[in-house]
Amino acid sequence: MELDELKIKLKQQLETDHHQRTEADIAALLKKKAHSVLSKIKRSLWFEIIFSVAFTALLIYVAVASKYQSLRIYSSSFSVIMLLITGVLFFLLKKINLAGSSNLPIRENLQNIVVLMDEFIRRYFQFCIVLLPVCIIFSASLQVHEKETIVEIDAIFQKIRPQQSYKLLVILLYVVGSFAGLYYLTKWYLKKLYGNFVAQLKEYIRELEETKKEDAAYSGH
Repeated sequence: MELDELKIKLKQQLETDHHQRTEADIAALLKKKAHSVLSKIKRSLWFEIIFSVAFTALLIYVAVASKYQSLRIYSSSFSVIMLLITGVLFFLLKKINLAGSSNLPIRENLQNIVVLMDEFIRRYFQFCIVLLPVCIIFSASLQVHEKETIVEIDAIFQKIRPQQSYKLLVILLYVVGSFAGLYYLTKWYLKKLYGNFVAQLKEYIRELEETKKEDAAYSGH
């Protein structure tokens, strides 16, 4: 009888050791996968930083070299905005690096990063949607007060030659089309650049939580 009890205890001990090793293996595997995903997020951030710097340089060049006052004002204003965006991207990159190198448990690290990225994506999308009407109103206002006619824009209108009665409709369709295009393009862009990777991190968090629950249930028995 004592031998049977000893066998049962030994079996339970082996099952417990096996479960612990499995949990550790899962955590180690997910940690490697998470680091791979974080590297892709940081690569996307570097892509945007490089693009922002290049675009800012272009805006500054137009602000200095253009002979049209409206373009100079427009480019100068948005070069400041692009500099601020570049600063935000650098700040986010720094936060991701700090979170990725934190000594917190992997699940807490991933949760912190997911919260940070979700907030960034939401604010990014809101900013783009608000920026479009601002750009249209600002550019229209500058064009009205432009002393010198912009030849390139006049050439476009000369080709289209809309009748006076259709001008308002053309402008309305342009605004609506631009807004709809920007809405779907921004959603696709953010999903491609960040959203898919954040979804993977959420899946890793879910797997870790399930593993923890299974471990707790197993310990309860």
